[in-house]
Amino acid sequence: MLKLKKSFFMKFTLSIGLFSILLFSCTKEKRGIAQEILENSSMQLGLPENNKKINGCLYACYKRNYTPGNAGTLLISHAAFTDPANGLMQGFDRFNDYGFTVWGNVDVGNVSFNTKALSKNLSVSTLVYKTFISAQIQSEAIWASEGNRGFSALDIKVNRGFPLALPKTQVTDSISRASNFLFNPDEYFDNYDSLTLYLTDGFPNTKPIKKSLVKGQVVNIPASEFSSFYPAVTQGSILLYAYNYSHQVINSKTYVFELSTKIVRSVYLFP
Repeated sequence: MLKLKKSFFMKFTLSIGLFSILLFSCTKEKRGIAQEILENSSMQLGLPENNKKINGCLYACYKRNYTPGNAGTLLISHAAFTDPANGLMQGFDRFNDYGFTVWGNVDVGNVSFNTKALSKNLSVSTLVYKTFISAQIQSEAIWASEGNRGFSALDIKVNRGFPLALPKTQVTDSISRASNFLFNPDEYFDNYDSLTLYLTDGFPNTKPIKKSLVKGQVVNIPASEFSSFYPAVTQGSILLYAYNYSHQVINSKTYVFELSTKIVRSVYLFP
């Protein structure tokens, strides 16, 4: 009888032990999955929930100018990497393409966009990458870097690609100073998240018209906003700057990938 009780106790203890091991393994596996989700994610459209906590900001733009004497296409790229995360997005001048005012602090080695190398701009406390070159427009958007200090090497394609300029971006608008100008960004671009419209008569003493819009936001510009334009001027410029955003977590670092298509062309102005 004693032997039977002892055998039963040993089997019961063994069963409890096996159950504990299985439970621990499952819990550990779940933790591992959760940790993997935290450290890495697939690329998502738009900006991250907290765009003031960015570790890497990578911006690329094709700027096409159709105005007489300035026709051509530029590829403009900027990149910065920082640890801890900060407001890289807020400190970036995407309209003038001047670059960052909130600087990076991590050297990730060589950085390129669509195989075009960015130059490294380094000082005592700041580090950014950038390039301005003449280029043919490409639909693909591929970033590469060597990586360093917790920043993984990148070889990553931004699948959504650049904002798509529609045929109307190549048609010269005619604007009457005496009438409202109705502007619908969806008639000019597809695959964009935001757009800046800029109208000017080209004179420094007049006030240009600048509107920042989100996708699908139609704006009706009243004739009164054209009142500062010189009456004798019959041709001005219209700037159409479209942007889209994607983000991804890689090795617990949050990256934002911003792509822009910019169109500069003439606009006819009449009374």
